[in-house]
Amino acid sequence: MFPEGWTVQHHGTVDSTNDLAKDLATQGYAEGTVVWADAQAAGRGRSGRGWSSPIGNLYCSAVIRPGSDLASAGNLSFIVAVALRAAIAKCCPCTQPQLKWPNDILVNGQKICGILLESGSDGELFVVAGTGINIAAVPPGLALPATSLEKEGCVVSPETLLSAYLTALSTRLETWRTLGFARIRAEWLEHCIGLGQPIVVRTEVSQSKGIFEGLAPDGALIFRKETGELSTVRAADVFFTDTAIRGEVH
Repeated sequence: MFPEGWTVQHHGTVDSTNDLAKDLATQGYAEGTVVWADAQAAGRGRSGRGWSSPIGNLYCSAVIRPGSDLASAGNLSFIVAVALRAAIAKCCPCTQPQLKWPNDILVNGQKICGILLESGSDGELFVVAGTGINIAAVPPGLALPATSLEKEGCVVSPETLLSAYLTALSTRLETWRTLGFARIRAEWLEHCIGLGQPIVVRTEVSQSKGIFEGLAPDGALIFRKETGELSTVRAADVFFTDTAIRGEVH
């Protein structure tokens, strides 16, 4: 069911699959170790935000060992995103999922999953890639509009989707290691939303409007400001002014 080299630990309810996976990685567990849970009692998203985790969705965290280069480990956000998009598209071809910088996946302009990467070391750098995919339920209280695969007309089991995701992730990690990030970047751009469209880029200290021009070779966002100047950002929230992305900018 799961690809060769991947070991999956299945739980009922846990506090956080990321926390469990980090504990295993700290103990020296190999790349390909995966914690999968039916529900989380204390799931979290980016910036420590709470992540509601009702039963029926897919919650998993995978241990990845990218080597000693922390900078290149930043590529993993895109690797996980393109793998998840491919898995959802394979299991639910009617959904036509798209990618939004830096690592969101949208269906019909609405968020379908969350990705949280956390790093650590047991003498060797590891990254835990946590994902939560809305299969049967949409977590309440989200700032952005969200949907689920069932709402979009797709019925798939968490186990089937997890298998497709790990297969896609394994393939893309191999591509990254043998051919470099350029192949991952090209796949991301092929399936991204908003290229060439107006965006709002919001950092902790500023907000700018411009046109989404693409990705830098390291995955940073490139946008053209209203002044015509090209700007590159590596950490920001991005909002589209296109009304197809409902509710993000008012």
